[in-house]
Amino acid sequence: DIDCPQWKKVKLCIRTSRKGEEFYGCENYPKCRYTRPMELNLKCPECGEGDLQHMLVKRRRMVGCDNCDFSVAGQVDKKHACPTCTNSWTLNTKPRGKPRQWSCPKPGCDYEQEIPEKTD
Repeated sequence: DIDCPQWKKVKLCIRTSRKGEEFYGCENYPKCRYTRPMELNLKCPECGEGDLQHMLVKRRRMVGCDNCDFSVAGQVDKKHACPTCTNSWTLNTKPRGKPRQWSCPKPGCDYEQEIPEKTD
């Protein structure tokens, strides 16, 4: 129930990107192209107090803490928890020269697992 800042009487609805990420988009699309990222509702794994937010750093999408200087690049995957340190979420990353993988963003945890290819 969030109003679009460009069209005052129109609401924002939840949409899904090509990558499968959810975001808020205006109901008047394609006339209005206003979008906003969804709230993550996750606590920082480093300080445990701050909330994680989407941010842009040098044209690169990252997730960072609003309380400390913790930031990581990658897509947040809430469906896959870290089995090593019991962190409730992992990052979906694609390192150079390696296949796509889940990795734990918590400092000190070295969990990495290759994501299986989808076969249709």
